[in-house]
Amino acid sequence: MRNHLCVFVLAVLCAFSAQRASAVSVPASAAAAIRSSQPLVNDSTNFSWCNFNAAAGNLGGMMLCKFDLSSYTGLVVDGDAQLQVRAYWVQSGYAWNFGTREVISNWDESTVTWANFVGPTTGTAWQATVGPLMESKVVNAAALWQFTVSNSVIQAMLDNPAANNGIALAGNGNICVRTPVFWNVADHPTLIFNTLSTNQPPNTPTNLSPADAAMALPPTGVELTASPFSDPNGHAHSNSQWQVARSITFALKDMAWDSGDSSTMLTNAPVPAASLQYGMRHYWRVRYMDNSVDTPKYSEWSAPTYFDTALNLIQPQSRIVNKSVMIAPGRTDAPAGQTFAFANSNFNGDAVMSFNPINTTTNIAPAGVCMYWFDMRVFSRYTGLSVDSDGDLAVDVGWTDVNHPPTFRLHAVLAGWEPDGVTWNTFVGADWGTWATKFGIELDAKLIDATGTTYHWTVPKSLVQAWVNDTNLNFGVALIPQSSGNSILFTQSAPLPPSLTFDLSTTNAVPPAQPSNVSPADGAINQQLTPTLESSAYSGASPQGAAQWQIASEPSFAAPLWDATSTSGFTQITVVSNVLQFSGRYYWRVRHIALDGGKSAYSVPTSFDTEVKAGTFNKLALQNAMILRSQPSSNFNGSVDTFFWPMPASNGICGIIMSWFDLSIFSGLDTESNASFMVRNGFVDPNFGPINLICYELLKPFNEASETWASYVGDTSHTNYFGESFGSQTLPLEGFGTTTWVISQALIQKWLDTPGTNFGLALIPETGNGNALIYTRRGAATSPSLTVSVVPEPAALALVALCMAAMCRKRN
Repeated sequence: MRNHLCVFVLAVLCAFSAQRASAVSVPASAAAAIRSSQPLVNDSTNFSWCNFNAAAGNLGGMMLCKFDLSSYTGLVVDGDAQLQVRAYWVQSGYAWNFGTREVISNWDESTVTWANFVGPTTGTAWQATVGPLMESKVVNAAALWQFTVSNSVIQAMLDNPAANNGIALAGNGNICVRTPVFWNVADHPTLIFNTLSTNQPPNTPTNLSPADAAMALPPTGVELTASPFSDPNGHAHSNSQWQVARSITFALKDMAWDSGDSSTMLTNAPVPAASLQYGMRHYWRVRYMDNSVDTPKYSEWSAPTYFDTALNLIQPQSRIVNKSVMIAPGRTDAPAGQTFAFANSNFNGDAVMSFNPINTTTNIAPAGVCMYWFDMRVFSRYTGLSVDSDGDLAVDVGWTDVNHPPTFRLHAVLAGWEPDGVTWNTFVGADWGTWATKFGIELDAKLIDATGTTYHWTVPKSLVQAWVNDTNLNFGVALIPQSSGNSILFTQSAPLPPSLTFDLSTTNAVPPAQPSNVSPADGAINQQLTPTLESSAYSGASPQGAAQWQIASEPSFAAPLWDATSTSGFTQITVVSNVLQFSGRYYWRVRHIALDGGKSAYSVPTSFDTEVKAGTFNKLALQNAMILRSQPSSNFNGSVDTFFWPMPASNGICGIIMSWFDLSIFSGLDTESNASFMVRNGFVDPNFGPINLICYELLKPFNEASETWASYVGDTSHTNYFGESFGSQTLPLEGFGTTTWVISQALIQKWLDTPGTNFGLALIPETGNGNALIYTRRGAATSPSLTVSVVPEPAALALVALCMAAMCRKRN
C-alpha cells in the first residue's frame, strides 16, 4: 500500500511541476460609465470618466468594463485577479469609496445608460445588475489603483465565455479615471490575473539548408532553411530566432548575425550579405516559438551545422584568433605559498580580455606562454592554394613595463591543445626543463616597449602554407617572453583581438607585371584634397580582379594613411575626403591583383604636394635617430625603435637625439612667427634631480638608418655640429608628458629660403643625467613634431601687389 501511495504522490507532484503560473494583463475591450445624476447619458467616448457624486440615489455611478478572455478559455486561474484603473485626479480633502462587482446583465458600451441598465435613480435597484462586493477601497489620491476580482468570477468567465458581462467599479465620489479612449494603453482599465499553464515548448527544429559542411557559398544570397514547425500542444508557429556565428559556441564576440524575434522569417531566413565574410566558416542554428497566449515558449536550439563562404583571393586573408590561452609554471602575483599553483590552471582567452605573464618564477622555464590558434580549415578543403607572403601576427598591447620592457619571441606550437583544459603541467609535463620541446625554433622577436600599441610578428609563409595544406598540422603559434613578460596582451575577448593576415593565390597564379605611377606625376604640386590616382595599364596572364592603392606621408609606407583595394578602379581611383590636408607632401603606390590572386610588386613610389595655403601646420619628423658616445658604433633608428634612452653617459655626455622635418613644400615662402618643436616622454627618473634637455640647430645632415656617434661626430667635439641654441627645458615627471621649445623665426626662414641648410634639430641632456625615455617617430601620435606658420607668397611681393592694385583703382 505504501508503494502505491508513493507512486500516486509522485504523479501528482510531476503534474503540478508541469504547471507554471503565467501572468496575464488584458486591457478593457469595451467600457462605459453610467451615473445616477445623469441617467440618460452614455459616457463611452471620452478620455476620462469624472464626477461620480450621488444625486438623489445612494450610488453615484458605475464604471462598466468588458475584457476579451476568449484566448484563455480552458485555462485554470491561479489566485484572485486585480482590476487596475488610473485615477489621475481626486478632489482633495475627501475620501471616496469604490468597489468591484461582477456585472450580471449584458450591456452595449455605445448605448448603455443608467436609465436603460439600472432604471430608478434612487434606492438599491442597481444592486440587481451586479453581483456581491468583491473588494472596496477608499480612493484618496491620484495613482494606479487595484481592486480584487474573485478567482471564481474569472474562472467562470474562462469556463463559459457567454457568461462574461464584465466587471463594474461602483461607488461615490468626485474623481477622474482614464478610459480605453486615452492614448496611453498603460492607463487603460486592465484585468490582471495568473493562469496555470501546461504548455510545452515546440519540437526542436532541424537545419536543412545549406547542408552541413556546404562550401564555396557566396556571402550574398545565403538563405537558411529549417524543418517545418510542430508543437505537442497543437499551437501554431509565432516567431523564430536565427543565429549565425564564427564559432560553434555562438559566443557574443563571435556572432555574425542574430535575427532577434522574427514573425516573418519563420522556417527560412535570408542572411544579410554584410554579415558574412569571404573565406570564413559560419555556424548557424534556429529556434521556434509557439503562439500560446498565456505562456508562449521557445523550442531548444537546433543542432548547429556550418557552411564555408567562397574564397576571395583578391583581398588579403585576415583571420581573427579563434582560441587563445596563457599557461605558466607559476605566478609572481600569487598568494604566499601558492606561487606554483598556476601550473595546474590557465587563462582562457574566451574568458579574459588580456594575458600578462609578469615575471619568471623558476630559472628553468619562461614566465609564461601565450598561445594563439587561427582557424584555417576553410582553406584546407581546397587544393592548389599558394601562400604568397609571410603572415603578419598583430597583437594589441594595452600596457607594458616601460622601465623593463620585455621581449616576446614567436614560436610555432608543436602539439595540440584546448583552452578550456590545457595547463602548464598537462602541456609541458612534470619535467619543466623540457618545455622548449613543445615549440619550434624562434621565428621572430619584438621588444614590447610602448603602451597602447599594436605589435607585429612575422609568421613565415612556409608555416602558413603548411596550415593551409593540412589543418591537422595547425597547432597555432606562441609568444614567449625572453625573461620578464610584464605586458598586457589582449585576447579575442578584447575590442581589438589578435589577427593573422597573409596573401593567398592559386598555385599556378602568375603575378601581373609591376605597374607604374602615371598621375599625378612625380613631384606634382598644387593638388586638391581628392585627386585621382592613375596607374599604367594592367598586364597579366589572368584577368585583373582588383588594384590596391596606398598613400603615406613618407616613402617607406611603414604606416599608410590610406589603403584601399578597389574591384572597380583598376587603373584609376579618386582619393576619398579626410585623407589629405593642404600644404602636405604625400607618397603613393599601387599594385595590380589578378582574379586568381596573383599580385604584382608595388609600383615605385612617387610624391605629390597638395595646394599650399597660408596657415599653421604640424609636421612630424621624417628622420629621427639617436647617437651615443658610450656606444659609438650603435645605430638607434626612430622608425624602428619606440623610445630613445640617451644613456649611459660617457664622460658626462649623454646621447644626442636628432629630428629632421621636411619643409621643402614651403620653399620660397615666408614664415610669420617662431615655430614650436615638441617631443613626448615616457618614463622620467625623478631620483637624481631634474632632467633638462637643450635644443640646438644641427649643422650636418644625418641618416636615421645608419648614423652612429662614430660616423657623425668621430673624434671631434659634438658641439662642432650644433648651431643656434633654443634653450633648456625640464622634462615633466608624468609618463606621457610633453616638452616644447621655441624655434626662432629666423632659423625657419633660413630653411625656407635655403632648403639645403635644413639639417634638423638636436636634443641633448644638459648634464650626465638623461635617464628618461623619449618617444621616437615610430608612432604618429607620439612623434616629435614641428609647428610652423607660413604665408602663400613672400610678404614683400604681396605688399607690392596691393600697392599696384591701389594705383590702378586711382587711375580708373
